[in-house]
Amino acid sequence: MDSDDSNSSNDNEECVMEEDREFEMLCGLALKGIILARNLRTPCHTSDRTGHMFIIEVLNGHPRRCYEMFRLNVPVFRQLCLDLATNYGLQQTRKVSIEESVGIFLMTLAHGCSNRFVQEFFNHSGETIHMHFHTVLEAVLKLSADII
Repeated sequence: MDSDDSNSSNDNEECVMEEDREFEMLCGLALKGIILARNLRTPCHTSDRTGHMFIIEVLNGHPRRCYEMFRLNVPVFRQLCLDLATNYGLQQTRKVSIEESVGIFLMTLAHGCSNRFVQEFFNHSGETIHMHFHTVLEAVLKLSADII
């Protein structure tokens, strides 16, 4: 009987150890799932319409639309972009044209739009919107020094 008791005891210990291993594996999988879920990045701005497309649409559309969006007529908007680029160092980036940068700047000022609102309109991150707003602001400050 002693051998039966020891076999039974060994079987119980093995069963408990197996359950512990299964529990540890499940905990590990759950932890891995939580970590992956927190680190999984989902793009926020997924619209097919880009900021460049929006600018082209506004500049080539009805003239009143440009005035309503940016508070400038199309020829004045284009001349401002040209002046800022040629005389005040405003440059396009790999993903954002000069016109789009100026549009971001003017829309923010003309309508008092928040960064988040402009993000949705131009389909860019908050960091990109912030950077282009301040880049155009620096160029406009240089322009103002020449005018005033």
